[in-house]
Amino acid sequence: MQTERIPLWEASADAPVTLHIVEKVAAGAVPAGVCTEGTAVKILTGAPIPPEADAVVIFEKTRFTAEEVTLFAPARPGENVIRVGEDVRKGEPLAASGAAIDPGTLGTLAAQGIAKPEVFRVPRVGILSTRQ
Repeated sequence: MQTERIPLWEASADAPVTLHIVEKVAAGAVPAGVCTEGTAVKILTGAPIPPEADAVVIFEKTRFTAEEVTLFAPARPGENVIRVGEDVRKGEPLAASGAAIDPGTLGTLAAQGIAKPEVFRVPRVGILSTRQ
């Protein structure tokens, strides 16, 4: 519930806006509820936002209680939101052939929903020379 009639995109330290929290979504979880006008969903880093939500305000510019969040910075549509496909274009390789899967590559694969990439062990080859 907003305590003042200030639009979210005009929230500031001098004119904060308070919203009712309807859900908390941890990384790896999926939002279950609906975010409507005047409400907020607490999103932990890496968690998806509900389809109805259109902005994210970083934690440092808010104050939380168990039921409410007060915004001290504007919530502009699209701000701090990474849309599906924004980081990689369709058909673009996610890793070079033969590359080791390091933490960065693992994050890229996970962001695309690839939990079990097809990998191959690097073969060990030994040459044994004999004379006959």
